[in-house]
Amino acid sequence: MPYPSRPVIDRYRRAFADLPPRVWCLAAVMLVNRSGAMVMIFLTLYLTERLGWTNAQAGQAIAVYGFGACIGSFLGGRWTARFGAQAVQATSLLGTAIGYVILSWMRDGVSILSVLFITSIASESFRPANAMAISESCGGAQLSRAFALNRLAANLGFTFGPAIGGMLASYSYTALFHADAASCLIAMIVLERYGRSFGSEISAGSDDSEPHGTARISDRRFWCFALWNGVLSLVFFQLLSTYPLCLKNEFHLSEFQIGSLMAVNTILIVLFEMPLVDSLQRFKSIQCVAIGAFLICEGFGLLAMGHDYLWAIAVVLTWTIGEMISMPFILTYIAETSSSSERSRRLGTHGVVMSGGFVVAPLLGTWCYESDPRLLWWMILGVGPLVAAGFWLTGRVDVSSRPTLASPTTPSQ
Repeated sequence: MPYPSRPVIDRYRRAFADLPPRVWCLAAVMLVNRSGAMVMIFLTLYLTERLGWTNAQAGQAIAVYGFGACIGSFLGGRWTARFGAQAVQATSLLGTAIGYVILSWMRDGVSILSVLFITSIASESFRPANAMAISESCGGAQLSRAFALNRLAANLGFTFGPAIGGMLASYSYTALFHADAASCLIAMIVLERYGRSFGSEISAGSDDSEPHGTARISDRRFWCFALWNGVLSLVFFQLLSTYPLCLKNEFHLSEFQIGSLMAVNTILIVLFEMPLVDSLQRFKSIQCVAIGAFLICEGFGLLAMGHDYLWAIAVVLTWTIGEMISMPFILTYIAETSSSSERSRRLGTHGVVMSGGFVVAPLLGTWCYESDPRLLWWMILGVGPLVAAGFWLTGRVDVSSRPTLASPTTPSQ
């Protein structure tokens, strides 16, 4: 008699199976790096409680970091094209470590903002290089699972980082800065020790062949994709500003309840994103992006209709499912529709769009929220179908324009 949970176990095994060693190495680097991601979480408290800054000044510091992140994402894509993903990742981790150590010594405003700006450039240049390294390591049906594995590692690490950072901050903020720097150095050592030994592991017909017949897209069509991605980022990053405000003021939830909802998001991603992405392989990447984007928007939009904890759980379930469906396939779509010379540049542009959303979304969201606490969510509810349609139409590419992305010497089966 077969064991009842065998199909579930097989699905999980299949989701993680056959990923190249380099992909696992990159996930390990992300896990170590995100486990030490502490400084930005507690930066506002550090500036206000330890250095005596006002809330407005602390907000300006976050904006400076966001602006630097935009530049870092842009430069990271260009540097990756010129120097390679391995070198840019290692340099980014080393530069971030040095920046956090120096930042722990700074006390006056100009010095702190200057170092924070430079550190953010170094830190955020890591993302396009990391994404490029993944796309160099595998392709085809493996690519979306590889990006999902990297997200899983980031989310796992981010569950440890705040807890560790909270303990260190209660003891010493200097220890907090140094611990974050140490995690960057450890991640760099792991990358240098194992990343180079695996090298680029693209097999013929994997990186540059795509099972759904996706064509290479023009720069014009890519910018359309980036535009809709920017709108989606404005919705998604309400998570950091108006979302907790709404849960506190309109739903009357406690800090513990709000924290538990964020834990639901992380738990769902860790447990279900990999098998979910694996089950969606038969669909085109852009279709998954469109469906996931719709669920993200409608999930946040549902905040306009409810008022209690159970409704808030339904909200987080909806937008988390959308996040799990869309986010890995956004990177997959960029990688599989770009030539090797375009890929790092476009991944860097994607990073700029996300970083810009990180900066603009709280400003736009809080402005709408102050006008009417429910207005923002009704607007997002209406934006959802438009974003989904925008992504869907972007993916309507004439396959006759598709280049030969697979190796020309690879025989057709």
